[in-house]
Amino acid sequence: MQLQTQLAKPKLAKQKQKAVTKSQHAIQARAGSGPQHQVRLSGCAKDYARALVNPFDGPLACVPSFPVVMTRKVRVWSKGSFATGTGSYGWIVSDPSWNVANTNGVFATDATYAGVAATGINLVAGAGITAFQSNSDYVVAQIGTQLVQYKVVAHGLRIRYTGTELNRGGTIVAFSDPSHNSLQARTYANFQAELTSRQFPFGREWINVLYKPVVTSDLNTTGLFPTFTPATNDPTFYNGFFINSAVAGSPFEFECYTLFEFEGAPVRGQTASHADPAGFAAVQSATLNSPTTLPREGSDSQAHEETFLQEVADALVTTGSTVMSVFSAAQRLEEGGFGALLDEGLTLAASIL
Repeated sequence: MQLQTQLAKPKLAKQKQKAVTKSQHAIQARAGSGPQHQVRLSGCAKDYARALVNPFDGPLACVPSFPVVMTRKVRVWSKGSFATGTGSYGWIVSDPSWNVANTNGVFATDATYAGVAATGINLVAGAGITAFQSNSDYVVAQIGTQLVQYKVVAHGLRIRYTGTELNRGGTIVAFSDPSHNSLQARTYANFQAELTSRQFPFGREWINVLYKPVVTSDLNTTGLFPTFTPATNDPTFYNGFFINSAVAGSPFEFECYTLFEFEGAPVRGQTASHADPAGFAAVQSATLNSPTTLPREGSDSQAHEETFLQEVADALVTTGSTVMSVFSAAQRLEEGGFGALLDEGLTLAASIL
């Protein structure tokens, strides 16, 4: 009896192996011809994805595009408080590029602001409107004229109500203009009418508005500030909140974070950037279609990192094969040689979708 049991074990193992192999073949048949591959992003592409959806305390990343250059990776921020005005309306607006030096990167109303629902945003510091600067260690005179250039990596503005529970009531409309047109002169109704705006009640959780690159110039290194008149067609100050409170003078706090890459002869502390064109394209493409990059409520920004990474991974998957990053392909090439790379049918492309 013992001998029969011992002989039966190898036979059972072979049957299990055949079943597993058959299942794998069935999966491949459903997915299409060709082998299945594991989706992998390079470390730099992952960090870039995490930074885009969590510029507040995510990784200090670079934009992983060609060419590889020496840059200084920096996170700057401004923090403060603002309020709705005497007419129970208020707003706050930010711009990533204007946080690069000692310039006004955030405009917001205070309790003396006299605007109402039909009053458009006015990006000029004055009665009822306060401007805030980041803690960047560069000044305007150094940008461009002294060979200091910069690139925006990520940016985010978040706010939360800080008043009493008795007075907590109202609506917050969060919006980032999808064409990066200025929010100058926009009204409360204009914010509500936008397809990608989101409304939230007053709460103790952070409400976030995030930057995402939408045009080629967003990804380029520059030594110039954008035009700022202010005017409605300025490509600046396109992230913001418009608030209608139940009680006039309702207080809020804000945090505005921006990640930059700096380069140029006077810039110290530079390290090599990274290049992953395939991973970069997948991340950038996902930002345009991901609900994770839209205005949201919640203080757990790291949880949104994981959600967005899954969306990027989904963008990498194509019918019958998986498009991997150049980093992953190079790693596979090193492990198995060029023949193994061809056998697996990896598709290398700078454009993913």
